[in-house]
Amino acid sequence: MSYGYRAAFVTLGTYLSRGWNTIEKIIAKWAPPTESNTLAYIASVERWSGVPRKKILTAADSAEYIMIVAAMSFVENGVNADINQVKAGFTLQTKIKVQ
Repeated sequence: MSYGYRAAFVTLGTYLSRGWNTIEKIIAKWAPPTESNTLAYIASVERWSGVPRKKILTAADSAEYIMIVAAMSFVENGVNADINQVKAGFTLQTKIKVQ
């Protein structure tokens, strides 16, 4: 599981480098309207992560990214993510800094 979460963090690190630095921008790219109910996805990730959808994220926002990936996992799988596995996935990547 941790390597799956690592892949998500690497993807989000790439998004960050391209200016997709808010939940709205991340989810619009991750789950575009042609494939998903993007607005509902954004609302769910905002609610479950506790991160405002328009907050501009930086590479130093590790805690927020961890909560965002956990929330995205819930949306994708319908079950709560094991936060320890999410954190383990975070430590396996290098694109987003540990705060």
